Amino acid sequence: MHLLEFRVDDDSRNLSGPISSDVPISFPVGDLSLRVESGDAPFLFISADPSLRHVEHALIFDIRTRIFYEFPQSGLDPGPYGSFKVVLTMTHIILCHSHRVIEAYVIPDDKETNELRLTHETMTDMPSPVWWFLLRNPVVDPITGSTHLRFLLLSPYGSDQFQFVCADITLPANSTENILPLLLDAHAVTMGPMRYSYIVRTELIQSSADGFARGLQVGPIAQLSDKFYIRTFSIDATGERCMAVVGDTSPISRTDDMIHWNTASFDGTSGRLCLTIPTADSLGNDTAVVLDIG
Repeated sequence: MHLLEFRVDDDSRNLSGPISSDVPISFPVGDLSLRVESGDAPFLFISADPSLRHVEHALIFDIRTRIFYEFPQSGLDPGPYGSFKVVLTMTHIILCHSHRVIEAYVIPDDKETNELRLTHETMTDMPSPVWWFLLRNPVVDPITGSTHLRFLLLSPYGSDQFQFVCADITLPANSTENILPLLLDAHAVTMGPMRYSYIVRTELIQSSADGFARGLQVGPIAQLSDKFYIRTFSIDATGERCMAVVGDTSPISRTDDMIHWNTASFDGTSGRLCLTIPTADSLGNDTAVVLDIG
């Protein structure tokens, strides 16, 4: 398996490359799919386990040095339904287990090892979030040396509802090989609980990593079978507490298949929603539909 890297020329906007790197990863028996995630960080997360149950099938690729790193062997048993989530930041890789264990890793100082160094961890009584989004990149306290990060979580609320939670993580300065406690402080973002069926998918939230997020709620209008609704929301996480602003509901006319899109992506900057829907007269093919949300 190879990782191909292309560079974009700032002047011509043309691609150069590719630069090829062998991915030193072992695949589970019978599975040849690869999951790659990136963000506002100099890292790539690569997993040969699409269900994200086994961290030993995952790697971190440092784009700056072009070196692959493994996670240390975990003693946590994911169980039949367990999984983990990874959030990439400028300084740390945050690993969130379904056991409500949160860990922080860094690239090791020792150039002779290809194993990430676990620096902080904690166990929380907070329900295991469905999604994590980076809301604010690391800020280092010049006096204490602690690193502060802020995340937006989608967390269970009641039996069939979810709510957004703003989570502040503090990582005390750690210049030793010891594992220090990770400090977590969370508060709900006042926006009203949402039923799971109407919750935005992860593709419909865009966070900027500098304190802002924008997203969509999408759901059907029961009385009008030919329409569905879109409601925009934005979150400002630059203050002491995260503040949410929910927009008005806009009914959107749709075709019979539009509500059953296969993939979706939201550009919060331009306010455009792109859906791919099954093409009625061409089995296996999709049609792209772009909506201007504003």
